[in-house]
Amino acid sequence: MVKKIPKLTTDNPQDNYQMALNFTDIGEDGWVWMRKPERTLVEYMRTLVKAHGGDIDINGDDYAVGEDLDDHLLDGPETIDGLIAEHYTILWAYATLREKLKWYEDAGIPAIRPEDLKTIRQAVNRGTGSQLELACEDMADLIRLICRYNRRIKTALKETEELRSIRNSIRDKTASVYIALACIVDIFGNPEDIQQAVAEKLENRKNLM
Repeated sequence: MVKKIPKLTTDNPQDNYQMALNFTDIGEDGWVWMRKPERTLVEYMRTLVKAHGGDIDINGDDYAVGEDLDDHLLDGPETIDGLIAEHYTILWAYATLREKLKWYEDAGIPAIRPEDLKTIRQAVNRGTGSQLELACEDMADLIRLICRYNRRIKTALKETEELRSIRNSIRDKTASVYIALACIVDIFGNPEDIQQAVAEKLENRKNLM
């Protein structure tokens, strides 16, 4: 039995573990915010400098303070200024990585563990053609299930066991298609180009709507 992979990001952490994983957030204004107490990362840095001293200039605006913190990163963790600057860098980098992970988790894109990615690549190396054929079969099966569900839902007056069964089959076959898509990306490469194409197609769809 494969251990369930939990969702790591949340905007409403309930315990210390969730708080640790969601300690910072990127607000709509683009600035990094601390969750508790709620304040910007730069304001938190001002608090640290006031409490521990040092030569970091905290009297300018947030942009100026951020630039001064970046400059003091070269001081190294042996100095209080360098330590605060390093803390600042770690927290904004942490927030950036969390934000991107949240995109994937909110979209419901399944995580592929390193050992699973290895399995996918081994399968592709054993035969590209067979993996592409399997991808076609899985996608065709999913299309048939979706069409079947769509026909039934149009005439169903209430929830039926058949509808529940079809939905379960769609979820299971969707998992197979995700694996097939991972194989396709591995075969044809350039995942960054695919990511860019997805963003552009969704932007076009939004404009059409």
